[in-house]
Amino acid sequence: MLVREQKSTGRTETQSFKIQKSKPIIDEIDGLIGPHYGFSEAEQDFIINYDLKFRMGGDGDDAGE
Repeated sequence: MLVREQKSTGRTETQSFKIQKSKPIIDEIDGLIGPHYGFSEAEQDFIINYDLKFRMGGDGDDAGE
């Protein structure tokens, strides 16, 4: 939780997530869901690597590592 104290709004709490730490779990979930929906290997790979650059803050070049 992120807590801020401001004069105008008072105390605010915001829940924050670090997606970089969740990536392995999300990939595992994607790996289980893909076959359920009948995705091909290429479709599965696309889903796992989708938006990697923006979600992980990298350049996306190391998606296969």
